[in-house]
Amino acid sequence: MKVLAVSGSPRPQGNTAFLLDEVLSELEKAGIETGRIDIAQANIKPCLGHDNCAEYKKCLQHDDMDAIFKDMAEADGLIVATPVYCVCLPWLFGQVLF
Repeated sequence: MKVLAVSGSPRPQGNTAFLLDEVLSELEKAGIETGRIDIAQANIKPCLGHDNCAEYKKCLQHDDMDAIFKDMAEADGLIVATPVYCVCLPWLFGQVLF
């Protein structure tokens, strides 16, 4: 079993990262393989909105999203961790989710 954690925090050493590390540590103690993606460290470009992604079978942006989607699809479990700023997500994390 593999669990992938996706951190949406722009602060790589912030509270979200600390809590996510604690969860991943416990999973590893239980013998579960883990992986982690820090969205703030990834090269993610904004969507072009051309509405024909299925035709191309992969994004034309040539950024890190292809690898992120692949890792997410291969994981048995997904943990999403993000801070909430003013009742919304950090903008880059919104790009990944939506």
